[in-house]
Amino acid sequence: LERNIETSQQVRRALTYPLIVICFVALALSVIVIFVVPKFATIFEANGVDLPLTTRVIRVAGGSLTNHWYAYAIAALAAVLALRQSWRNRNGRLRIERVIHAIPYIGDMFTSVTTARFSRVMSIGLESGIEVIEAIEIAGGATGRPLFQDECVRMCDRMRSGEPLPDVINRATGLPSFARRLLGSGKDSKELARAGKIIARHYDRQSDHMAKNINTFIEPMITIAMAGIVLLVALSVFLPMWQMISINK
Repeated sequence: LERNIETSQQVRRALTYPLIVICFVALALSVIVIFVVPKFATIFEANGVDLPLTTRVIRVAGGSLTNHWYAYAIAALAAVLALRQSWRNRNGRLRIERVIHAIPYIGDMFTSVTTARFSRVMSIGLESGIEVIEAIEIAGGATGRPLFQDECVRMCDRMRSGEPLPDVINRATGLPSFARRLLGSGKDSKELARAGKIIARHYDRQSDHMAKNINTFIEPMITIAMAGIVLLVALSVFLPMWQMISINK
């Protein structure tokens, strides 16, 4: 529990700066789209300039936001509530987790955290005298990840049907290759518990490192997005301005 709380706090601290930047960028973009570009567009049209596509698109978007802001607010609120409800629902949680695991870096961090939780709880269970199948089932539930829990249930079902542990572990797609190799090499409960401790320590370190350096992944994406926005706004203003200068000459 302490490890889970510490990791969650690290992720929140890492995401604070990017979220603040995104909020201010969204605010600045809204002002430009709603107030700045439409006024320039009116001036350009008054001077007989044919507005380029970017300017027309931004002008329409600004008009839509101004006239139907309540519809966008309702849609955003509905999306947040739907996402929250899906997170509380098992089937919705499964879909969200699949999307998260498909995101580069973020998916790897979730896998590291899940692997560390699973390995630690399984190790504790085995050292307490619990059978391997039951320890895997309990450890899967302790991860709090429905997608991985379902895989642990399938692993236990295959072991109950007589499939050996190494084969079951090697087919576990939710575990990284290092964890599969180490767990698959365990010959008894004692070795499996020791392997679980090693895996938990390794992926604890890895998840800590990834949580602390998550900004190195997010900041370039924000920079690229801001560059694209600036380019779009610049084209929507300067292209018709150059045309107006040519006409006046």
